[in-house]
Amino acid sequence: MAFEGEYRKIKAKSEFIRSANEAWSKDFEILQTWRKKGQESEKSQDYLAAIEFYKICIQHGKGSDFLTLANYVHDINRIIILYTKTRQISPLTQLLESLLLDYPKSLHVAEWQIRLKTIFKDHPKQM
Repeated sequence: MAFEGEYRKIKAKSEFIRSANEAWSKDFEILQTWRKKGQESEKSQDYLAAIEFYKICIQHGKGSDFLTLANYVHDINRIIILYTKTRQISPLTQLLESLLLDYPKSLHVAEWQIRLKTIFKDHPKQM
């Protein structure tokens, strides 16, 4: 009898993991679809459209119960690059500040802080 109880626990845990993996896969597939649209817009040099597609990726990632920052940090980095490329200093500053607040323990914090300090140094009148 004890064996059957343990078997049921393991089976239930296995089913939970399988279900979570399927949900993650579906969410990641959606993210990849939007990311591809962002990449296509970048290739055609429609940077503003690319930014919007990458924003959708981030919103989708944040709204998912299964995706983590690691799954959509690429999209964040693309927006940072595109804001810089299109000289959108104010939105870039807002993004970096919100990232530092939202993800204070991220491995990317140092990089975001450096970028923010560079903005303040290079554009003191816009701050």
